[in-house]
Amino acid sequence: MDETVLDPPRVTRRGPRYLRWVAATVAVVTIGAFVVWWSRPDAFGPYGDAVSAQLVVGETLDVNLSVTSIQEQVTTHALEPRITENTADADIDVVLCELDGDDRLGAGAGELDRYCASVRPATAGQIDWRRNDLMVRVTPRRAGTVRIEGTEIGYTRGWRHLRQTGTQHTGTEVVLTAR
Repeated sequence: MDETVLDPPRVTRRGPRYLRWVAATVAVVTIGAFVVWWSRPDAFGPYGDAVSAQLVVGETLDVNLSVTSIQEQVTTHALEPRITENTADADIDVVLCELDGDDRLGAGAGELDRYCASVRPATAGQIDWRRNDLMVRVTPRRAGTVRIEGTEIGYTRGWRHLRQTGTQHTGTEVVLTAR
């Protein structure tokens, strides 16, 4: 009688190796998604509201550049309006208006002191956006146009948002014509 010798069974690691690749892929995608989220903050909402007005040379107009969707305190590193046109040779000051009540400000001529508990230059630091509006004060020195395309805000959020850090283009487009 012929005896057939069988080869011992081959042990393959196909299952565990496949699972390791799947786990590694899931980990890389998850970490990548976190890095994308963390490096692109969007606490202030989108850029897109618009204000246009005409004013007299020498008259000051105050316009709110904030998007008020943020309801927290953040560490602000930079507050820069995107001034894309200034043929009116306007003086442009960026200030913070600490709100005197629950109403947010829009745009208007007049003294901010009537609406704000305090007005101070907008500088980097801790800002509680629940109580402050970012305003631009524009005073044209000659006939022309001032165009401000929102604001670049560099900031870091708190630990609740894992110290999310970055710069965001947000706010209101302002087009002022001085005569």
